[in-house]
Amino acid sequence: MPGISGRAPAAGERARLRAERERLHATAAGGDVVAVVAGEVDAAQVVDLYQRFGTELVAALDRAFALAVWDAVRGRLLLARDPFGQQPLFYRAADGGLAFASDQGELEGEEALPPGCTLAWSAGEPPALHSYWRLPRASEPGMESAAEMTAELRRHLEASVRARLPAEGLATVLLGGDLDSAVLAGMVAALGGPPIAVICAEDPEGEAAARALAARLGCEQRELSAGSLDGALCAVGGELLRAPGSNRPGALRGLLSKGEEGVEPPLDPANLTRVAGLAAAAGLRSPYLDRALAEFAVTLPARAGLGRRVPAPLHDLGAELLGTEPPRRRGGPAPWPRG
Repeated sequence: MPGISGRAPAAGERARLRAERERLHATAAGGDVVAVVAGEVDAAQVVDLYQRFGTELVAALDRAFALAVWDAVRGRLLLARDPFGQQPLFYRAADGGLAFASDQGELEGEEALPPGCTLAWSAGEPPALHSYWRLPRASEPGMESAAEMTAELRRHLEASVRARLPAEGLATVLLGGDLDSAVLAGMVAALGGPPIAVICAEDPEGEAAARALAARLGCEQRELSAGSLDGALCAVGGELLRAPGSNRPGALRGLLSKGEEGVEPPLDPANLTRVAGLAAAAGLRSPYLDRALAEFAVTLPARAGLGRRVPAPLHDLGAELLGTEPPRRRGGPAPWPRG
């Protein structure tokens, strides 16, 4: 996949940055600041944020990105990677400069910039690695009401979906017959009208559930193909997350379940990074991989998912958005089980 690459200069040398101007890749300049970006953020926006906030600009970015900002006045190069590692970024310090690339293997002796991290470099100084975000540890916020938990989940997911809807035309959603993608499709329909539904299920029963939901929402249905995935919103479930036959939960479901008895442990940051990378490589955008939503999910009381294959708030939000429950699937867990 084409990406970004470049090299910060050795002392006294002009900066050399290059970008391949293709889908999701851009470069922008503002005065003495040059930004090269891959992912879902705009290069001009990055320049503006850097001029306003300096190296703290990442606090305002919550989408998939890998970026490099060269500040000619300060002689500083800043590299940054999104919180979940959806976009890869590699670097190598050598010969008095710093080289970077988003394609693995382009740099000899490269190191991967960890997700949720920045790397600042200036001539004559070693690179300074800084972690600006990591998935917080689970905590108990004192939420007792199921209605309150569902309302908060809806608020966070709505904000995440709204930020990822296309500026023009219909949104595209990957439907796999699971609750995660069903809730996502219902939210998109509520915010922007019926989306285009790309059917991507593991088995005939999942496909039937996905098609039934798409018909109920009034979606145009399309078959899975490389072209149909371009810019699609997904739940990061199904084949992107688990091997066939695995019971590993979807991304949000894993965060919410918090590893109660009978449910696999929640996704750790390493798994989230792996899944996020697979989604980005396929051209997918996942509202479930959102900083604010993840921070909310890990603060839900553990009892919110106790005794269920899916957590109560996710189940109840689906009921709100879609009205009726999808049919149960034979030979496996229901995509929308009753309490």
